[in-house]
Amino acid sequence: MLTLIGLPLLAVLFGLLIVACFKLAHSHLLLATGTLWIGYGIYEYLMQIRVLCSGECNIRVDLLLIYPVLLALTLASLVPVTMVLWRRRRAASTGPAPAAATPRAAPDQCPGMTTWI
Repeated sequence: MLTLIGLPLLAVLFGLLIVACFKLAHSHLLLATGTLWIGYGIYEYLMQIRVLCSGECNIRVDLLLIYPVLLALTLASLVPVTMVLWRRRRAASTGPAPAAATPRAAPDQCPGMTTWI
């Protein structure tokens, strides 16, 4: 994650990738994690151009909080994506499920029908 300090665009791109995974897994955790990564990338960019930092930002104590939170949320976001990919792989390897036989209704269950084939 040290390279993300010098290249905040990578954090934004990673956040967009996580948000794009929402279409796959439909987990709101993915949206939250991706949004936080994008926010972190913007925050780092503002630190880099010295909008949020006066110039004495050699020791970044804020990263002691930010990095563990991003890491934990990213790992937690892997769970729903992995589950969806696992299910798709299993479904592809076993083939389509056989169609269930539709039960026929008894004549007394369908009033008005008098003829059965």
